[in-house]
Amino acid sequence: MNYGDKHTEDSLVSRLGRLYGIRRGLDCGPNILMNQYRDENGWVTNFGVKKNGDLCGEYEADFLYITKDKYLYEVEVKISITDFRADLQKPLYHNFPDVRGFYYCVPSELYNAHGDEIKLVCKDKGAGLIVMYERDFSTLIKPKIRKDVKPLTPMRYVYYLRLFAKKWVRKRLWQQQSTKLIKP
Repeated sequence: MNYGDKHTEDSLVSRLGRLYGIRRGLDCGPNILMNQYRDENGWVTNFGVKKNGDLCGEYEADFLYITKDKYLYEVEVKISITDFRADLQKPLYHNFPDVRGFYYCVPSELYNAHGDEIKLVCKDKGAGLIVMYERDFSTLIKPKIRKDVKPLTPMRYVYYLRLFAKKWVRKRLWQQQSTKLIKP
């Protein structure tokens, strides 16, 4: 249930892109596969641990942005309470080594219906909370900052810029092609 199809994950991600990319002037991108990390010893693909103890190194971030100080933040978009609850069951929980802070973003209708549960999970997981109202966003909870995360190196910064550019261009081309297919 996504409250009468008023919101989709794509529509919220696009709105986040306008907020962070256009209004705030930050570098950002949608739907980024988090699957490799470079530390001082080289590229690492197994950076996390599943609940069963196995190494794991891949998940998709709904939205990423980079602050002016070159810190990377992740935003997970949820449009239903079922989707929100399912996120808690993932084998790898939003712990990519480059990410300094993690937010959930939900539409106001979802927050109004399940706000107590959502706030409890955010506080328990150290996640921030962004609520999308009709035309604007409000940050209700700031995330726990991972103090061990350093600013992106120039190489990592360019790596994310390339991913962001590819994703926005592909998203735009897909939307244009979909519109052409629908027209008579």
